[in-house]
Amino acid sequence: MKEWLFHRNGQALLFLYDDRFISADGENLGWLVGNEVFSLKGSHLGWFERGVLFDRDNNVLAFTADATGYLPSRPAIGGVPAAPEIPAAPERQSLCGNLIRQGYGGWSIRTLEQFFLVIL
Repeated sequence: MKEWLFHRNGQALLFLYDDRFISADGENLGWLVGNEVFSLKGSHLGWFERGVLFDRDNNVLAFTADATGYLPSRPAIGGVPAAPEIPAAPERQSLCGNLIRQGYGGWSIRTLEQFFLVIL
């Protein structure tokens, strides 16, 4: 099942497909394991809770259309782009790290590219 996530400006930028985050261009970005988000290299990046994607500082990066989790504000959402071809799942690396969650913040200053392309 594919579920689009929207940025704070309401633009669809990525989607969740099973246990993977995939870009609107059809590139694998990261993994979802339980409610924890990991990079393709296995580094802990944040959390996905009740339709909301949080960074390591517990600030919001993106949300689904039907999100029920914490949002600092709920922008109007635009349409979704044509669905790209689903890429093959990459080999999953060892997952590492588990950060202590802070209290909820506002919108993240990180871009989704910065979030998923972190190299640890």
